[in-house]
Amino acid sequence: MNRYCHLVNKVVVLFPLLYLLSGTVHGQLATWMSFSKDSRKFNQYKVIGADNKSFFVYMSSPKERVIERYSYGLQQLFSKKLPFTEKDLEIEEVTVEGDHLKVFFSLFNRTSNRHGLFSLDVPFDNSPFAPAQTVFDRQQIESPERSLFKVIQEDELGLYAAVHYQEQQQDLPAKLTVKFLSNQLQPVQQAEFSLEDARLVYDVRSMSFDENGNLLMLIHSFDRTLPNSSPDRFKYTLYRTDRYTGTVERVMITGLRDFLNVAGLALDKKNHKILLTGLTSSGTRSSISGAFTATIGSDTFQLERIGFQRFNQDFESKLNSYKSSRKEKDLADYQVRHVVARSDGGSILVLESEYEQTQTYVTYSQGFPVQQSVTYHYFEEIVLLSLNPDGTIDWNLILPKSQVSVNDLYLNSFLMVPQRDNLRFIFNEDGRSKTSVLQFTVNSLGEISPRITLSPDLTDAAIIPGDAFILNEKTLLLPGVKRKKRGLFKIQYRE
Repeated sequence: MNRYCHLVNKVVVLFPLLYLLSGTVHGQLATWMSFSKDSRKFNQYKVIGADNKSFFVYMSSPKERVIERYSYGLQQLFSKKLPFTEKDLEIEEVTVEGDHLKVFFSLFNRTSNRHGLFSLDVPFDNSPFAPAQTVFDRQQIESPERSLFKVIQEDELGLYAAVHYQEQQQDLPAKLTVKFLSNQLQPVQQAEFSLEDARLVYDVRSMSFDENGNLLMLIHSFDRTLPNSSPDRFKYTLYRTDRYTGTVERVMITGLRDFLNVAGLALDKKNHKILLTGLTSSGTRSSISGAFTATIGSDTFQLERIGFQRFNQDFESKLNSYKSSRKEKDLADYQVRHVVARSDGGSILVLESEYEQTQTYVTYSQGFPVQQSVTYHYFEEIVLLSLNPDGTIDWNLILPKSQVSVNDLYLNSFLMVPQRDNLRFIFNEDGRSKTSVLQFTVNSLGEISPRITLSPDLTDAAIIPGDAFILNEKTLLLPGVKRKKRGLFKIQYRE
């Protein structure tokens, strides 16, 4: 739905303080709802939101985009086709607002080199669409790939933050613009600042509201003038934009002996801290050496401490054993999926191995050789590192998983569900004759339960992890495929 989602991840908070999915896997009810025959033309089905009466599913194809509303009894309440026909249009975000939805979309005009962000209200009844509202109108944009939008909502405060990131082009530096907006999209505050160091290449990694409604942005940068082994070559900078004044503050995090590889954010609301947790590397990016945690005060926005610890030989050997199973894979293929704040000020770093391999082969057509290439996408083991507040490693785990595909990437990766005392990891696994949906459960001490099939009803089925929705402490909505039919699993956990 959103080409920006691989750059911006939501912050996951409070483990074991977040209460979700109480009950056991044996005490659950799985309900399957098959979408209508007309839905076969769509290639994405994403649960985009919910209210106290219903939930909403976004369906898209190259030619059409539809939003449907369902009751929790899985009865369709309405289906609305969005009035979008433009080729260069991207859906950026969809939110639930009382009696309507807000659809934020971007549109690039290749004739005038303009790139805009707009909002369209979608009423729940049969009322006609009102004209879309303009949020951003950017001119002299070389390509939409160098101009990115992101919208996030703070529902409790009735607040939106709309962000435009413009990469460096020609002699102009990279630039970030932040707009705080009310639920009615009335301007609240705005800030704009440049990332002016021409030696650095920037990458926006995460965005989130802090507990006071200010906007946090985590930006990774690397200095191409420094050698790969220099700890200062790779940096993370956390920016905070004040929603009242528009003031922009920043905290920069660098390595010591080793450089910072990948990292993610968590909000520790209990202790009023911001946590930045990730991996370190020494020598080259393909050699991961350990982990780090930086703690920043939510009120002061000052770096309070940063701790590093290298992996012990036993854990490093385990990581290398997975590495050696694929010749082209290296340890830099681990991507941060979640950072979960522990109640004691520590954090749990959740990573996944993701990489590609391209194989070239020759076929013959009418006696002539034809060279073709196929790219295989791998989503493999999940790695968990539980880190103490001082950055030392409390425990570590590797959850075995093997997924590979050529085209069906949406079936890969996993869904993580935080509980009071556990983290659940749900994912697809291909067997010799059928697909199963499996689950691991890890408790706060790093103890892992044997993997099990999520439900007998999900045998010969597959879920789409990235489009799932955690409705409440007992209910999951999982778009998926069952016996070649598209639909949705409703999983209800019993007491």
